[in-house]
Amino acid sequence: MKTFKKIISTILVVLMLVTSAPLQGFIGLDIDLPDWFSGKAEAAVSNYSALAAVDWAKNHCNDTTSVLLGTGYWEQGTGDCANFVSQCIYMGGIDMNSSWNTNGYKAHYDISSDGSFIRATQLYNYVCSIGGTSINNPSPSQASLGDLVFYRNSSTSRISHSAIIVDIVNGVPMVAYHSDSDAYGNPIKKQAVEWHCGRTGSNTFLVKMNGSPCIAPNPRSFDVYKVNRSSGVYLYASASTNSGKISTYINSGSYGEFTHVYSKTSDGQWGYTQRYGKWGWVRLSDFSYQRHVTSYSPSHDMGAWYVTKQANCQQNGIERKDCKRCSHYETRTIGGGHVSTAKSCTERAYCTICGATTSEPLGHNWGSWSTTTSPNCTKLGEKTRKCLRCGKTEVLPIKELGH
Repeated sequence: MKTFKKIISTILVVLMLVTSAPLQGFIGLDIDLPDWFSGKAEAAVSNYSALAAVDWAKNHCNDTTSVLLGTGYWEQGTGDCANFVSQCIYMGGIDMNSSWNTNGYKAHYDISSDGSFIRATQLYNYVCSIGGTSINNPSPSQASLGDLVFYRNSSTSRISHSAIIVDIVNGVPMVAYHSDSDAYGNPIKKQAVEWHCGRTGSNTFLVKMNGSPCIAPNPRSFDVYKVNRSSGVYLYASASTNSGKISTYINSGSYGEFTHVYSKTSDGQWGYTQRYGKWGWVRLSDFSYQRHVTSYSPSHDMGAWYVTKQANCQQNGIERKDCKRCSHYETRTIGGGHVSTAKSCTERAYCTICGATTSEPLGHNWGSWSTTTSPNCTKLGEKTRKCLRCGKTEVLPIKELGH
């Protein structure tokens, strides 16, 4: 029976990876489902910084091309939603691996390729597999900054679009996304729109990324090439000017743009890249090499101090304040100890709360003796001194002088 359950579990997971149909209806089955169905596999997303991902989304949503990761999909008019979301969560701290990486860029044009970095269906399956928690038909209150939203095509039951939550306005989540070209051939880029994007109910999936919004992800670096000529830059069929031009690489607005080189010839003279959906070779002498290093250091949004442990006569107390976005908190000591009365020359000091003696009497601080009455042959004299602290006076006689 146990073997049969494992076989059924494997079949269901394979079906989901192939069809992308979320197995929401199978919760009641007595089978061994992988951890990500219950949201347990959170190790891969624990380093996810929602704020870093949102920062990237807001700053790069309106890029003409995804230059730093080198996709350039806008130039050939196809959808870019999953690639854009993948870039955002990568900048938020989700590391690439053999299952999720930019190697699928070239394979994007091969419909048989998997491409979990660049396709909404596979991206949904991947983020769920590494610890993201999927919620079908979510409510606005369940959404947080940096969470992902996936949209299912009601006709095909396949996930066909993705976005990232970049703001919450009056309780309404707002998303940024890229999408297909409009009727005029212009790419659709939305920086902050209401999150349903025309889809509602069971056709919307919220993936909670279960990270920490305020952590600083590892710096990201990109090897890119910048066009340094205004004309004469071409895409060639092979690494030779005699191989035939596939297309003119630059246009009137391309000078100074970046591209990503996927491979280079051994002599470093030619680089393999793509432009307008066409793949070929460019002369690297027409480009200047640059290495971009990006980093993000979010700051905590701390609340007010509040007392977690009252100070008393015997020990100090503790105050604490919490970050409004994550589990980070800070503490500080509240000075405790007795609340004492003032010390005096003759009285002990005591705590006004518990009555305990806090110090012994100080004792008088006497000044110098001074003669107040001089003695004579038959009468005593008198000398006095005064406490410099409390003013008490002490009087002593001075022996008569005698005849």
